[in-house]
Amino acid sequence: MEKMAGRPKIPRAIKDAAGTTRPGREKTTPTPDAVLTIEPTEELSAPSLAYFQRITGKLAQLGILAEIDADRLTEMAINWEIWRAHVRYIQEHGPIITMPSPKDDGEPLVVKNPATPGATQLYRLMLSNYAAFGISPAEREKLSAPAASDDVDDLDPYQMAIKSAANQLKLIEGGKGKQQARPAAKKATRKKGK
Repeated sequence: MEKMAGRPKIPRAIKDAAGTTRPGREKTTPTPDAVLTIEPTEELSAPSLAYFQRITGKLAQLGILAEIDADRLTEMAINWEIWRAHVRYIQEHGPIITMPSPKDDGEPLVVKNPATPGATQLYRLMLSNYAAFGISPAEREKLSAPAASDDVDDLDPYQMAIKSAANQLKLIEGGKGKQQARPAAKKATRKKGK
């Protein structure tokens, strides 16, 4: 598969949840129906299943959980359990371990814990999966649920313009961005002599 240049595209479901979808610019893409629960595609251990249920519950709350994502979410749960095992091993034995010498001199070898590269690789894979589903810390800040009392049709440009103007007016009149008169700038004067 060929890598594409540029910034990766944000999935439409994440844009919808964040309220940043622009209908005129969006290409028509198949959008799977959101579901509240899905089943893992493989048998999972108890810790992996608990992780799977926790992640799918969060995605369902955002309204972006789809049946088609079951394979990738199952893979995430399996990788999470393997990563936890690596981390526990590193915590138990330390980042540097001693091994018996292959030579006859009996001098032990001091080496980096072999679980460290595996843990690092699995952690990077988990971060990329989190970003793909919009659940990394950076993506979480971009997502926001629409207000329940918001009756404005986001597709109507007239209503969007009125809402935008009202929000700007609130800021000017006394919100966080209240504009205050600035004192007149003092002219710089030089003292001659000293």
